[in-house]
Amino acid sequence: MEQNHELYEVWMKNSIMTGKIVELHQQLKAFADLKKLAEQYRNEFKELMKKDKDTPR
Repeated sequence: MEQNHELYEVWMKNSIMTGKIVELHQQLKAFADLKKLAEQYRNEFKELMKKDKDTPR
């Protein structure tokens, strides 16, 4: 009976850890997506600034 209880505790800890890993993976993906979007915006901004600099006044 004690062995079943220990097995259950290990299974519960594993489930919790797996859930945390999945959550962290999702956060990492979201961060990577935001980083990619920021890079895209930065490049667009640079192009706009370049065009503005080349525009006669």
